[in-house]
This record gives sequence, structure tokens and C-alpha cells, in this order.
Amino acid sequence: MTTVELKDAKPAADPIFTYERDDTPLVIDNGSYQCRVGWATSHEPMMIFKNLIAKPRKERGKKDGDTQVGNDISNVEAVRFQLKTQFDRNVVTHFEAQEQILDHIFTHLGIDTVGCVDHPIVMTEAFLNPNYSRQLMSELLFECYGVPSVCYGVDALFALSRNGEATADATVLVVNCGHNTTHVLPVVNGTIDAGHARRLNLGGSQITSYLHRLLQLKYPGHLNAITPSRAEEIIHRFGSVASDYTEQLSLWADTDYYEENVIRIQLPYTAPPAPTGLTPEQQRERRKELARRLTEINARKREERLAEDEEQLNQLMAIQDLIEEGEEEEFKEPKAKFPKTTFQPKNEEEHVSWIESLRLKRKEMLEKRAARRQRRQDLARRRTAAAQERMRLISQLARKDKREDTFGMRDEDWDVYKAINKEGGDSDSDEEQKLMEVEELLRQHDPDFDGGTGSGGSDDAAETHQLHLGVELQRAPELLFQPSMLGSVEAGLAEMTEYALRTYSPEIRSSLIRNVLLVGGCAQLPGLAQRFHRELVEVSPFKSVVNVRVAVDPALDPWYGARDFAASELLKEALVTRQDYEERGGEFLREHAASNPFFPSPTAVSAGESSSVTAVDEVDGDSSQCRDV
Repeated sequence: MTTVELKDAKPAADPIFTYERDDTPLVIDNGSYQCRVGWATSHEPMMIFKNLIAKPRKERGKKDGDTQVGNDISNVEAVRFQLKTQFDRNVVTHFEAQEQILDHIFTHLGIDTVGCVDHPIVMTEAFLNPNYSRQLMSELLFECYGVPSVCYGVDALFALSRNGEATADATVLVVNCGHNTTHVLPVVNGTIDAGHARRLNLGGSQITSYLHRLLQLKYPGHLNAITPSRAEEIIHRFGSVASDYTEQLSLWADTDYYEENVIRIQLPYTAPPAPTGLTPEQQRERRKELARRLTEINARKREERLAEDEEQLNQLMAIQDLIEEGEEEEFKEPKAKFPKTTFQPKNEEEHVSWIESLRLKRKEMLEKRAARRQRRQDLARRRTAAAQERMRLISQLARKDKREDTFGMRDEDWDVYKAINKEGGDSDSDEEQKLMEVEELLRQHDPDFDGGTGSGGSDDAAETHQLHLGVELQRAPELLFQPSMLGSVEAGLAEMTEYALRTYSPEIRSSLIRNVLLVGGCAQLPGLAQRFHRELVEVSPFKSVVNVRVAVDPALDPWYGARDFAASELLKEALVTRQDYEERGGEFLREHAASNPFFPSPTAVSAGESSSVTAVDEVDGDSSQCRDV
């Protein structure tokens, strides 16, 4: 069992780079979670930031605040209700936010050309992106920024080329696990088969949200401390996919397994102030002074007891003399006094050990009190073991076939009464009195005692602000395979893949399952490849060869693949120029190995054309009738 602290890392603001005037293509991986930007000549992305903007609320009499984009948002939770994104699921629909993000990109890249961004743009888009969304994106790039040309491609297919599978005869099953959606994309003979692709409206965003709700329900006292950002960090650091979810649940039910594998997350907290502002040296001196005072008090008590014993002895001797003289006077025997034994420390070590024994005794009392209170809570609920046992005993005592009621005549009946008592048996008065006496001794003789309900002051405060994570770390990612846990009626990833594979012939199906590639941010979850392999083996024919692998860098491979494509000779044939935009419309797309298939939108029929067509039909109908006559 380990205890870890959350990093709560704040992103560093993106720097402003030096601009070099050339015609190098600009590569933008416009993901629904992160945006990655860099030149086609860059070895790695120059900018990586969350695709979010935070626009402060306008207050009366004040100027509008500056809009923060991506890494400029130092504290996401402080502006949680002001965040906006350009995406609806994985499709760009809010182009005002998209324009602000593009402004942020071009500004930090140092582009200072007047009136235009004189660079070809290679940008990723969603699989089967609607023509209307592409039209508005092209309109934004060509009309607002004056780019010379643009090329669109699917992020998962760019990642496919990065992993060496973008050949003319490659047959690959690409599983793109994104932030808002998950796609199963069959690539047959180097071409994406859009007709047999499948989409699941669930991804990393839903997994994080589900874990956030689970933790808030489990720890209602820490609602404000359990934020979506911290739930996201917990998933990224500790989340995993169980190879067998049912078996994993049974393992967590074992107490020993739980104690060995549970992860304690330490939430931030303010330590209680020290009871005294004394230094360790001063505390040691105070302990010595307390030990000396305790020794003096014990010495005085011994002297008082000796005086009392001497007085009692004199009385007894006087009574003995009266008895020997034969006087028959009645007398009362003095009552012996037995004062409480008082601890008498001989040195500081003995005093410290006595204080430690008092602390342990107090801790045991607190644990017993907590157990009694827990039992009362269990009795208040119907389906707990304690409540069921109480009802069984009550029904046994209330049965009608017993001949005589002798309950209460034996000492064992008291234990039965305590078992069925709603208050959990004995009252807490005696135990509380003993606890108060122990705490009073600790207040008098222990300078470190804070008088709280815990046993260790700051240690108790730290333990109170801890999250114990066990099965939740596997339950949240399980949504990919069981969306019904979230209330969704969609099929899981394994069922969706099986349905897509059934539409192919056995030869193509065996080729697809022999080469399965996982890409996307969620593909980084440990155990996902093993779980998906197991699910495919269960639904595949006997002795089928199944090979599931994760991309080299599931999150960054789409950008690297787009960069390689932008630096190759294939880019010239895939660019949509401004002339193409003006002649064929903003939805036009030149197809290439990593692009979506292009389906032109149907041409709308104007009102004048439709009326003329109707009139011609009517005339033709009348003339035909005349000819018939």
C-alpha cells in the first residue's frame, strides 16, 4: 500500500518563437483534447496545448478581459465554467473558438506577415468529417488568414503511416481511441473502407468524468477537493484496463489483496497548528519539568498517606487497648482508605514510556468507540449483516411455541440483549468517562497532546484527506468495453469490432485481426492491448492468429505522420489551393492515402428551376392527353 501526492502541475505558457520567412508547410494536429503544432521541418511539435479557451465574463463598467488559450490557463478549475472548445464530440462546430485558437498559434509562431499566413497548412480532421464543417474551416483559413493552400487528413491514418503500415497493399484494423469518440477503421489493401467503419461515442473524456463521479460519491466530504483535473491526473497516472474485469473484482474483494494493492492519494490539506509554539529543545525541557513536578506531587501524596496510615494505626492500637481492658463499648471500625495508585516516574525515559502507553490506550478506546458507532449505523440499515442477525435473534425470542419466558434469568441473556439493542449494547458513558480521564492525564503531562479526536494530530489530518483507490482505477476504463455502466445503449469496443469484422470474408477478416493497431490518447492505458487481444480471440474462429499492438507514440504519432507527409512529394497532389476553393467550394477535398473519402454534397434545386420543371411536366401531360384524343 503506497501513498502518493497529486502533482497539480500548472502548464507553462507557450513561448513566442522566431519566425523564418520561407514556404515551409505548417502542420496542425487539431485534436479534441490537445492541439499539436509545428513546422514540417521540426523534429517534434513546437506547441502542445489543450484545445480550450477561457473567456472571462464581462462586468459592467469594466473592459473585457483577455481570452486565455491552452497553456495560458494556469488554473483550469478556477475558470471551469468559462471554458469553451470548438468541438462538439470530435467535429469542429464552434468556429469563433477555432479562430481564437488559430490566432494563438500564428502569434506564438511569430508569423508577422501582413494580411495573410503565407504557408501551406496540413491539418487533421475527424473521420468522415461533415462537408459543412470542412467548408467553414476552409472559409476561415482562406478568407480570414489568406493561406495559399490546405491539406486535410485523418489523424489515425497519419499515425498509420508513421507506424510503417501505409503501403499500397496493407490490410490493417486501426482502432482510434480518442478523447470523445472511439473509431474502428478497417484499411483494406491500403484504402480506408468507410462503409464498414464503426464509431463509439465514448472516449477519455467520459472515462475521466465517470471516475470523477465515482470518487465524489465515495468521498462526499471532499467534493471540492476532487476536481475533474485531479480525476484526469489519476487516470493518466494510475488507470489501467483489466484483462478480466469479473476476476479483477473478485480479487479486490480479498482484504489482503486490497491492502497490498490499494493506492492512497493524498489530497492537499492545511495541517492543524501545533498546540504549542515551542521548539524541540523547549519541549524536552518542559517534559523534564513535568516529570519533576509529578515526582514532587507523588512525594507529597506519599507523605499524606503515611500520615493517614499512622493516624489509622494509632486508632487501631487504641481500640486494641480498650478490648484488652475489657470494656464492651461499641465502636465502629474505621474504614480503610485505598487511594488511587499514582504513577511515580524515576526518570525521563520512564515518563515518556508512560505517556506512550496512555496514547496507545486512548487510541484503543477511540477505535472501540468508532466500532460501536459503525455497528449502530449498520443496524440502521436493513441489509447489513448486523441488522439481519439482530432480526434473527428477535424472531427467535418472539416465537410462539416456547413454553415459558425465562429470558433475563441468566447472565448469558445480557449478551443477547446487547446484540439486539439498537444502541449497540452498553452505553458509551463508562468508556467515555475512562477516555476523558486518559485525555486529562495526557493534557497534564504530555506537551504534544492537542486534545483532538485523533491519535496523532497532523497524522490524523493527513489520513482524513486521503483517497483510497482500488477497483475504481479499473472500473472507469472498463467503460470502453461496457458502456452500459454509464447508462449508454451502445455496444462496447469488442462487440463493435466483432460486428465490423462479420461483414468481411474469412480471408480479409483473418488479415485484419492479424494486424491490429491501437492509436489515440486512450491507447496509452496499461492493459488495453492485452484486453482487446483477449476479446478478439474469443470472437475469432478457432486457431486464428490475432496480433494487437500499440503505436510507438499513440498521442503524438498523428502529428509525426502529418509532418512526414508534409515533407514528402505527395503533398503537392493533396493540396487544395485557393483556386480550387473558389471554383469547387470550401467542402472540396483532394483524396490521398490519409484523407477522408470525398462525397460531394447534392446540388440544391432553386425555386425557379423547380417551377419550370413542373410547368413543362404539365404541358407534356396535356399534349399527351390531346394526342390520345
